[in-house]
Amino acid sequence: MKPFHFFAANVHTWATTDDSRDLHALMKFMDKQGDVYSLWYVPLAQGSSYKITANQPVVKDAVYLGHYLKGKRS
Repeated sequence: MKPFHFFAANVHTWATTDDSRDLHALMKFMDKQGDVYSLWYVPLAQGSSYKITANQPVVKDAVYLGHYLKGKRS
């Protein structure tokens, strides 16, 4: 299986999954921010370096998974 991680961003901050934060914990963290956030699948290993433009990962084959508010897709 190829390495990957998830990326989430709102207007104030962004965060990713890593060894200590799985997808559930990432979404819980973003829910606590209280703002709508976008969620992305990024086909690179955790900790990889890449450009972020307009709160989006600039990575070939990254997949937009939707906007969420308190864990619900909006």
